[in-house]
Amino acid sequence: MSVAKRHHTLPQFYLRNFAEGDQVATIRLPGEHRFTQSVRRAGSETNFYKVDGHEDGPDAFEKVLSTIEGDASSVFASILRGTWPLSPEHRLTLAGFIALQAVRGPDQRRNMAHVAAQVARLEIGYGGREKVKDWVQRKRGATISDEQAEVVWEQATQPDGPPIRMAPIAHIQQMVKAADALLPYIAGRPWSLVRFDKRSLITCDTPRGTRSSSRRRAVGRRGIHDRVGHHVSAHSQVRDSDERSHGVRGQGSC
Repeated sequence: MSVAKRHHTLPQFYLRNFAEGDQVATIRLPGEHRFTQSVRRAGSETNFYKVDGHEDGPDAFEKVLSTIEGDASSVFASILRGTWPLSPEHRLTLAGFIALQAVRGPDQRRNMAHVAAQVARLEIGYGGREKVKDWVQRKRGATISDEQAEVVWEQATQPDGPPIRMAPIAHIQQMVKAADALLPYIAGRPWSLVRFDKRSLITCDTPRGTRSSSRRRAVGRRGIHDRVGHHVSAHSQVRDSDERSHGVRGQGSC
């Protein structure tokens, strides 16, 4: 059985709504380098969700994501055909997809690595140079030399902390918990579908967007949150229904 190595952080069905033919214009950030690539290559990284030793293969989670994306693609297609408001079933499917997209991408993994590096910097700095070996033994289960301990100390005392690479399995575990926590918050909001007449939308690795509201901010069980929106295509977006929009046509709330 073949194993998928190209793992998509953005579903291909979603990218096709921003493509011409099978090609999508891309700008790699930071910077201004612009190029065109296929939908198959865009929004993907090799073995990004690889889980070594899984009984269903190292691409087990990529397969799970494919199933979720298949369900979501049916909802997107229904919206683009003019269906609105959504049925309760489709509404829950879309909410789950938005929650997942918020935490499945490379930016989330970078954020996790940054937090882990800052925690390590504080822990190592608090213990001092003489406790570096103990910290490595306790946290990593490894014994290191004096020279290696000095390297760890020098790295850990930098403003960004030591270099930490977040394993895919750690990201996946956090992703599942975070998406589950976000789901009721997203699903419980009133939504509107808006279509843009004057200019097209662009998308990114994390297409779920937040905007601050000058009139009101939603207060949820976990605190204060910004408004939420998610692109459907280059000309349409689902967003909170109480947001006023300019240059767009609304199609009711659900």
